Formats: sequence, C-alpha cells, structure tokens
Amino acid sequence: MSDVTELMHVAMQADPEMTEREKDAVRRAFRALIADDYLIEHKSLACWNRDGAGYEELPVPRLQLRWTDGGTICHYELILRLQSVDIRREVGGEKRSCFMAIPMGWTRCSPPVEHGPDGKIRTPYRDGRHIEWDAAQLGLPAYVVWRGEVRVLEKVSVS
Repeated sequence: MSDVTELMHVAMQADPEMTEREKDAVRRAFRALIADDYLIEHKSLACWNRDGAGYEELPVPRLQLRWTDGGTICHYELILRLQSVDIRREVGGEKRSCFMAIPMGWTRCSPPVEHGPDGKIRTPYRDGRHIEWDAAQLGLPAYVVWRGEVRVLEKVSVS
C-alpha cells in the first residue's frame, strides 16, 4: 500500500463524507508533503513503546536495534526498566510490562535484512553507527535483535 493510500484511508475514517473534489485536494496535499520529505509517521513510531519489545533476558538499561516487518524496518531503541508503581506502565488503565522502549530512530531497508557472510544479523549503516557511538558515550550495552536471535554489538572507542 502506498503512503498516499494509507494516508487517504486515515482521512476517510475521519471524514467518510468527503466529496470527490475534497478527496482529490487531500491526495494532492499528501503527495506534496511526501515529495518534500515532510515526515508523517504513525504515532507508534513517535511515542514510547511501553512493552519493551521483548527480549527481557537482556540487561537493562540497554540500547538495541530491533528488526520488524520481515527485516525491512530496524527500530533503534533505548530500553529501560520501570518500577512497579510507575504510571508509565499503564495504558488505558491496564498494567503493562515493566520494560519501556524509547525510540531513538529507525531505518527502512530494501532488500530486507539478511545475515552477513559471518552469519551475524546485519545492522543498518546509519543507525548501526549511531548505536555504537551512543553506547560508548553512555556506557550501555548494545544489541541487534531479530526473530528471537540476539547479537551483542562490539564496543567502540569514541574520540
């Protein structure tokens, strides 16, 4: 599904009685925003992911790259442990996991991620460098995770 089609679906849910002329104007506006690289992201990519995205056996706090969508999107996250009384554990009045993933960035890759010649999960270039630099600066462990597989990222020195 194209970006414009996805955005039109959202717009039609908000106003199902749009005229054809209004729909055409909205489509043109969405195309112009996309052409100018204006960022329009789903709120799940812009707000905290309170379930911590699994991998509870790994140390916390940590930095992680987490592949989704069949290896086409890599989420760069800071994982924190929440206290049992922390209000951030509640979503709609329901208590959730004690782990919280805070988005630090994301990368879309095509073709999908594969294991490198060494058999290890690959990292996207840009966020792969970011996680190395941030882990060194913050003194946090860093991982890349995909389909239950975990790879520890080597520590680098930062000047």
